[in-house]
Amino acid sequence: MRSQTTRPDPEPVGLLEIAERLGVRPQTARNWRGGDVRVPMPAPRWTVSGMPAWAWDDVEAWARATGRLAERGTGRAAVQRVNP
Repeated sequence: MRSQTTRPDPEPVGLLEIAERLGVRPQTARNWRGGDVRVPMPAPRWTVSGMPAWAWDDVEAWARATGRLAERGTGRAAVQRVNP
């Protein structure tokens, strides 16, 4: 019997979810999409209710590669707070 490794289905996310997961304002995420950065966000894979949707894995890989997401976790940006 052959062992198969299956990847989970990609998780679709919109701009608001991307902003939330990366800890930025929605306008910042819109700017990233518009190419207002050196390395723009990956292209959306789908359209959901007329709005673009990205695979979280694509966005997460881009965010790590560009220094926008450093911590590995459950797919959400880890927020570190320093208490005095």
